[in-house]
Amino acid sequence: MALPPDPDAIMTREEVAAWLKVRPRQVERMRVPVLSLGVKTKRYRVRDVLQWLDDVRSGRNRPGT
Repeated sequence: MALPPDPDAIMTREEVAAWLKVRPRQVERMRVPVLSLGVKTKRYRVRDVLQWLDDVRSGRNRPGT
């Protein structure tokens, strides 16, 4: 999956997992920032995922901690 062009795009857990090349459950375990739109409706904003990746890369955040 290519990088979504719009930083404000909304993605499902499965789409984020494919983008990061991990299993969907791993997205939750790594504590990728999530928008909770209901008990079973979780979505991820591309801008938040990009910021999270930058924080992980720079050492400001560690996945799963």
